[in-house]
Amino acid sequence: MIGSPASIRIDRPARSSDNAERGYFMVAGRLWRSTNPALPTARRQDLVADLMDARRMVKEAKGGSLP
Repeated sequence: MIGSPASIRIDRPARSSDNAERGYFMVAGRLWRSTNPALPTARRQDLVADLMDARRMVKEAKGGSLP
């Protein structure tokens, strides 16, 4: 668990345009992949739903706990 929204620090790398051009952004020292802006909303929602289903299955397979 990351923590409360107030505890999340968003870092702006010195060369943020390089990361942005590659589709990444930095949060609390971790590089995260951005959503493709050209992706239709319905398709993005379907992919997010699939991802969350997969995460729930992993959690269940691990006995109900994820880091």
